[in-house]
This record gives sequence, structure tokens and C-alpha cells, in this order.
Amino acid sequence: MRVLGISSLNLTPSTCGIITLIATVLIWWFWNALNWMWLRPNRIERRLKEQGIQGNSYCPLVGDIRDMIKIIKEAKSKPMAPHSNDIAPRVLPYVVHTIAKYDESLTYHMNSDTTLFFM
Repeated sequence: MRVLGISSLNLTPSTCGIITLIATVLIWWFWNALNWMWLRPNRIERRLKEQGIQGNSYCPLVGDIRDMIKIIKEAKSKPMAPHSNDIAPRVLPYVVHTIAKYDESLTYHMNSDTTLFFM
């Protein structure tokens, strides 16, 4: 009985080079994706918290969209006062809610590349 292994594949040097190149590109791509989606945002969040700046925790891909949709639906379901000039709670209800929650010193992650700072 013959055991098949790597030595029985008869890989030529050019095939090994191509496989190495593909593996290198895949590892590079995976590292960049991990850094973009997880490592960099968490590093920024940690540094901001060290400086005393509060905010919502980072959540990859989804972010604060669920909370934002819920708060926008609540704001649109309530009628506005007929002669009120205070339109911020109706136009930007999530921002108004977050500023009230974090006392005007907060960060807001729109996505992994964009962070808004409200001071």
C-alpha cells in the first residue's frame, strides 16, 4: 500500500512559486481586512477612552444602525409642536439622544474609517 503525500505531487519550482505567491497575497489580504475591520477601530476606541472621551462601543459592519433606526422611528411617530423651531430632535434624533446620553463629549463610529467627535 502506497501513502500519498506532498512528495508524490511532483511539484515543479514554478508551481511552488505560484502557490507561495497566492498564499502570500491571501495572508496579506486577510491581515489588511482584520486591521481595517477590527484592530484599528479598537485601538482608536481604547485611546479615546484613555483620554476620557466617551462613546458607543465599536461594532463591526453594523455599528449603531439598529439603535439609530429605532430612535428615528420613535421620533417620527411623535407629532411635533405646531410652532416649534426645535427641529433637531426630529431631524437628527439619534445625535440628540447620544449627546444627551454622553453629556456632549462623545465619539460616534459611522464605519471603520469614519469617526465623528462631538465636544
